[in-house]
Amino acid sequence: MTQISKYHLLFIVLISSVVFLGLGSSSLLDYDEGIYAQVSREMLQNNEWLTLTLGEELWFEKPPLFMWSTALWFKLFGVSEFWARVTSAISSVLVILLTYIIGSKVFDTRVGLLSIFPLLSGYEFMRQARNGTTDMMLTLFIILILAVYVTYPRKNPGFWYLISILFSLGFMVKFWAVFIVIMAIGIDLIIEAQVRETFSSKHFWGAIGMALLLILPWHLVMYFKHGQEFIDRYFFYDLIRRTMSPLEGNTGSPRYYFDRMAYDFSPWFLLLPIALTVEIRRLVGSWNRTGTLILFTGCIFGVYSLFVGTKIFHYLTPIYPMLAIFCASVLIKAYDNHQSSAFSGLLIAVLVATIIPSTKTMMVFLLLSGFIVVALFTTNRLTPHIRKFFEPRNPEGPKLVEKISNSSRFLLSYLETLFEGRGYTKLVVLLMYLFLFSVGIIRTRNLYQATESPLEKIAHIAGASDILYDETLLGLALPPDYVDGIAGPAAMFYSERPIEVAWNETELSELTANGPREIIMGERDLVTLSDKYEFSVLVKSPPFIYSVIRQREEP
Repeated sequence: MTQISKYHLLFIVLISSVVFLGLGSSSLLDYDEGIYAQVSREMLQNNEWLTLTLGEELWFEKPPLFMWSTALWFKLFGVSEFWARVTSAISSVLVILLTYIIGSKVFDTRVGLLSIFPLLSGYEFMRQARNGTTDMMLTLFIILILAVYVTYPRKNPGFWYLISILFSLGFMVKFWAVFIVIMAIGIDLIIEAQVRETFSSKHFWGAIGMALLLILPWHLVMYFKHGQEFIDRYFFYDLIRRTMSPLEGNTGSPRYYFDRMAYDFSPWFLLLPIALTVEIRRLVGSWNRTGTLILFTGCIFGVYSLFVGTKIFHYLTPIYPMLAIFCASVLIKAYDNHQSSAFSGLLIAVLVATIIPSTKTMMVFLLLSGFIVVALFTTNRLTPHIRKFFEPRNPEGPKLVEKISNSSRFLLSYLETLFEGRGYTKLVVLLMYLFLFSVGIIRTRNLYQATESPLEKIAHIAGASDILYDETLLGLALPPDYVDGIAGPAAMFYSERPIEVAWNETELSELTANGPREIIMGERDLVTLSDKYEFSVLVKSPPFIYSVIRQREEP
């Protein structure tokens, strides 16, 4: 079995620490990041660690584990953006370490080590690593379950108990999402014909009992304390309604996540077709741990794409470590054999990445393009797949096609001869991988920029101002065709005042029916609403304003 190098582990921890750079230098993002920070602060302020509240109203949309961790950081080190995000950052470093371990055990140490680079340069993975939301902590427990499942001896009595503990922790972060992993394990057991043996194991059933002991106490306390309200908002809203229909405007077609992944995992996404094709082809007639990785990936992607009505891009965060392993496996196959289809796939990915409309990307390409071109011609024979592409498919076909084919063969043969024996291939493969890494890093650079959002600035002013009418501020989130943003939980966090959000004009009318209110809203919405409401703008911080709003009197 592949040995894990302690020096590799130290290297990964050091390089992954980049996630902490400027972690608290930018404002909290609405909507989710503001929610979790505010819920955690209220937990600490009220010394209420069981019942979660948002704006002093009951909040049952998630289990409490992530908020417990954030509230603990707040208690130890004070309330700030850094400590609101540190749980996600620590989780991401552990996920990167686990990705190395899984890649090393399933493939080899080279794959494990190189798999960290698609994560460090993957836009969505790094964004969630630096966001104070539940997704990276959930990813940590999912990847821990996967690591135990593919590396730990199944005959060991502690196998199912470890999975049980990790499942319970994942459940207490984001309860329904972790069930997808259990589904993947069930399918894997069926494929391996291990269902009967598993069900006959006393340790399997003991692990189920342990999971119930870990999960049920908080849920039972909430049920006995809050009754049907907890059931309705925790189960029926967050699980059933979120699954059956799109909530809060988060709609999308079944290909939504495919499109998002092409953007959020660019340019590494370009390696996935060849990576998955090669690995799936190897699985025919011989199921192995690579198949388990593909199965976990497919279950997460498939369930969210086909069966969950609410489409949100960060739901896919748990699959990025597995995709990073597949990308690294392409590089190693190309490195070991320049006549492999992996080499062709790597070359195509680099070439396609150069047409991304980005000036910085093109600059990187110009620096490395010479080496990339060399890569095509450093072999005695071109990759059979590429050479076959230039062969006339029909000897009787159009003469133009044959002329192009003959010209291409002549040019490629000449360049093959020119570079034969020069030994550039392995270097060029590494340079192509470095190019993809550079493209990814360029795309993530804005994540490290220190920014104070206009919403933070105006919320601070609203919090420091004298209360004119009602302590509770209004926030406005009108349909996206004319909304400038949502003045929601992040505004609550920075103003330290409760906020009621109006999601449409009907709700706004109801909230202002009893007289003037203070409101944080998009500046452009003034034009849309000026025929029905009067505004006295107190502060502008484009695109937001802090204003007094009152309904116009009927003539």
